[in-house]
Amino acid sequence: MPNNRFSFDRLRSAEFAIPVSLIVLGVLSRTLPHPPNFTALGAVALFAGARVKPLSLGLMLPIAILLGTDWIFGFSLDLLWVYASMILIGLLGANTRLNKVGSIVGNGFLGSLAFFIVTNFGVWYGSGMYSADYAGLMQCYAMAIPFFGSFAAGTLFYSGVIFAADRVLSARFVRA
Repeated sequence: MPNNRFSFDRLRSAEFAIPVSLIVLGVLSRTLPHPPNFTALGAVALFAGARVKPLSLGLMLPIAILLGTDWIFGFSLDLLWVYASMILIGLLGANTRLNKVGSIVGNGFLGSLAFFIVTNFGVWYGSGMYSADYAGLMQCYAMAIPFFGSFAAGTLFYSGVIFAADRVLSARFVRA
């Protein structure tokens, strides 16, 4: 008869493996060739907010990925808007039901929309590329629509992969 009792060794192992796996996935999806904005970062933020405890650690995972990969790509003040949007997505994740597809898809889409609104506001506000008025803001958002589609597709695709993998692995290895 298999031992299905709760094990602190299993818990410690999962608590270590999940954040490390998310970091590896996030870094690889940003550094390997990919369509613009089609990365796992939004999905990592959403899942980490939903699954990684304490929540503060879950919120810091996408920030750690960004900091690590921004050493490669370069830093700018515009990145603060990206970091803030990842925290917002993580907070949406904290309200995501792990086993509910509608919750995952809905919050993945809302997180993508939050990323779009926050980061493009930052571009409009700080870049000087657009006029400093409502028309300039709307032009900035209009120019960014293709990137929104790619970010949302990446977030939804990788959310499906990550949440499904968690469900399968949890059912297989963590039984109370």
